Amino acid sequence: MYRIPVLEFHQMAGRAGRPQYDEYGEAIAVARTELEALEIFTHYVKSRPERITSQLINEASLRKHVLATIASTDECTLDDIHNFISKTFYAHQFTATGALLSVRGVLRFLEREGFITIRGDTFTATKLGQRVSELYIDPLSATTLLRCMKVIKEGSLLKYLHLICKVPEVPKLHVMRREMEKLGDMVLESDEILPGEEEDLTTLMSEVKTALLLRDWVNEDHENDLVIRYDVGPGDIYAITQAAEWICYAASEIAKVANLTIHAKRLSTLAPRIKWGVKEELLELLQLEAVGRVRARTLYRHGFRSLKDIASAKPFELAELPRIGPKLAQKIIEQAQKILKLQDSGAGGI
Repeated sequence: MYRIPVLEFHQMAGRAGRPQYDEYGEAIAVARTELEALEIFTHYVKSRPERITSQLINEASLRKHVLATIASTDECTLDDIHNFISKTFYAHQFTATGALLSVRGVLRFLEREGFITIRGDTFTATKLGQRVSELYIDPLSATTLLRCMKVIKEGSLLKYLHLICKVPEVPKLHVMRREMEKLGDMVLESDEILPGEEEDLTTLMSEVKTALLLRDWVNEDHENDLVIRYDVGPGDIYAITQAAEWICYAASEIAKVANLTIHAKRLSTLAPRIKWGVKEELLELLQLEAVGRVRARTLYRHGFRSLKDIASAKPFELAELPRIGPKLAQKIIEQAQKILKLQDSGAGGI
């Protein structure tokens, strides 16, 4: 069982009670035995929180912030970066000299991978570096995405989903012992799987399992089926799809900057599919508020396959459909008419 940090316990317990309304707050920790209750009281209630360490000790965070510092100005000097870093908690904890040595390593990486140019002591963000900074992803993840996209010639759905799962921003599913043979064979034999660079087989299998879940999700498999098939909770599916949508969009934007037009187009279409968990044919209907993956599929199955179909429908025709009803039917018809009117005037959809 995983123990949460003392700091996290204090933070959550400290939220009990409403300022100005309650004299005190109550936080309850549930214990199964008296011994466990004593342990909770000793370990969490009476203990001091752990020491705080700077987030910049994480190399991914340091790369993002150094690139952001350079991208935020037309020209950035080494002194500007030194001044910025020397005022951080990171420099306070690990000395300014130690922090600056780490920064110099990051600068070399950013130049080598094409995120910045260096002239003397002056740093300038490239077009790629500027966009990656705006997307707020780790430059190392951007490098991984870009390298893989340059290798991909024929991009299948699973191959693009595996691409997205290659970066640490997307949570990975744990591979069960009973799944290892099947996933291992898939990693070694399938041409839909991207080759690993320095990853071990276990890491690759975890990426592939996560990509398979995403494939089933965008192919509209029921969430309950995914929970059973992949041994995950609904919250895990939500966390994975949220992160995957963000990375998919980031990959499409990086592809645009790198003039990888086909990848940019396919990934920009895939991102909303990951968000909603639908096939491409339903994306137009998902412009309607209160229409998610289930209602969109219901409408499509009954012949309402575009905004024009919805806009020209009679309210009673939609009201008879499962999960619609009279009020929602009227609302989505009016919405469809409004979107089409905006599109005709050149203002675009919602």
